[in-house]
Amino acid sequence: MCFGCSLQALAGLSADGPSLRRLFPGGAARGQTVEVTAAGEAPQWPVSIWSDDPAIRWEALADKGKFRVTVDPGAGLGVHHVRFYDKQNATDALRFVVGPVAECNEQEPNDSLSKAQVVATLPQTINGVLEKRGEVDTFAVDLAANQTLVAALDATRSLRSPVDATLQIVSPRGIVLAQNLDTLELDPRIVFTAKSAGKYSIRVFGFPETPDSTISFGGGDTWVYRLTLTNSGWLAAAQPLAVSGIEATTVQPLVVGGQTAQPVTVPAVAISDIPKPFPLHIANVAASVLPLDVLTIPLQGEPRVAADQASPVLNLPVSMTGCLDQAQQVDRYRFSAKKGDKLRFALHARQFGLPIDGVLRIVDADGKQLAREDDTQKTADCTLNWTAPSEGTFVLEVSDAFGKGGAEWLYRVDMQAVQSDVRLTVKSDHFQGKVNQPLEVVVAIDRRDGFAEPVSVSVAGMPAALKADAVVSQKEGDSAKEVKLQIVATESFSGPIRIFGEVNGQAPGKRWATAAGDPLLGDFWLTFQ
Repeated sequence: MCFGCSLQALAGLSADGPSLRRLFPGGAARGQTVEVTAAGEAPQWPVSIWSDDPAIRWEALADKGKFRVTVDPGAGLGVHHVRFYDKQNATDALRFVVGPVAECNEQEPNDSLSKAQVVATLPQTINGVLEKRGEVDTFAVDLAANQTLVAALDATRSLRSPVDATLQIVSPRGIVLAQNLDTLELDPRIVFTAKSAGKYSIRVFGFPETPDSTISFGGGDTWVYRLTLTNSGWLAAAQPLAVSGIEATTVQPLVVGGQTAQPVTVPAVAISDIPKPFPLHIANVAASVLPLDVLTIPLQGEPRVAADQASPVLNLPVSMTGCLDQAQQVDRYRFSAKKGDKLRFALHARQFGLPIDGVLRIVDADGKQLAREDDTQKTADCTLNWTAPSEGTFVLEVSDAFGKGGAEWLYRVDMQAVQSDVRLTVKSDHFQGKVNQPLEVVVAIDRRDGFAEPVSVSVAGMPAALKADAVVSQKEGDSAKEVKLQIVATESFSGPIRIFGEVNGQAPGKRWATAAGDPLLGDFWLTFQ
């Protein structure tokens, strides 16, 4: 495979700055050193490199667009960011994933069953790219009778690749035995058990993430993916489906296709300025990482009560993790509320790739329905905002829209008062300006649930050569939805900054801005010449 070297510069970049955009491979394992190729152009070589984790060390090689990347054994699992820059400008922050198991790269040609790339050792993560329109990548593994294979593809979720991928498991005779399109958002996953011993093939192909007029398989040099194959277990879920930022959490992992995992204790997770999930990984048991939200409300497991009974009265706020073990099951949670209390019930399941199509319903003591919510904003996970009509005890019911159930029908429902708040986003993650001339950075102000307080927006991390006065977003008028920061440099500068909003009298006092296209990114880049 080969990345094209005549790509157009990214919108908004100077023609003289680097326009490197996609990385191959898109990640590496802990303790691994790999050569990474960046697609695009870099008129000045070598470029400088910024990484969000010093445990991931990047080195520009002699060949333009080539880097040596060393991932220390202690590097954090999951999504990381890297940026390339020179004196003229900087690229967008690109994503690079650190994984827990051995990795290799796709080897061409592998576009048919007869040319399938053999993967001899499992578990293994294969870095690949559907480089051209109509491309199909094929890999082969040997399975024993009754052996389970988990095939999981990561493309849009972690790498932001513009591909809606499909996975197939194909028999030694060329028959499609299993197929999946969407498990984790647009990324597919298959859990397959072989009925007989033999060499089975895994096929990867895809369509554009944004549908167009074509009906054939798509492709492009940015269609990068990571395919993990394992016959020794996959961490599919956990109870609870979150970890605490307040105290230690005892987590019971749910592993499919492998041995049963014992409970693990996760110490209280530090709350970061930019909220990021905690990467749960069970070494030597599962080949995957399960991203769990870090919560500051109490975590509880589903109470053991009769199927037709509700739980004891819960103290809100609380996060409950439950399971619809059987078809047609309805889980019931009792809670108290006063007249006028505004409460939010948020169900989480599909974000973990779990099959439940959740429905939330609130009934009174007599079983009368007071509120119901199914798919919210076109997702199978739903959020129900509700105002108590009177003081009393009520019941929240959780069910599956199609009445299905089973061991994997896990869910988490967060129950708490509606709290107005504000979020800040910035459309771009890098900006270019000229020395002694104001550079304008627009910050969008998202006021939620009636938030009506002034917000003072400032820049953090500036050296003495940069100046930027705080700008106040008033509760009404044009500034209520966006403000414009004016940043002035008295000398050349190239480096990261952060942007935050401060609200008097509220905790936490600072709301850190993130990039509009990447909620995990809070480092913005400035270049002044």
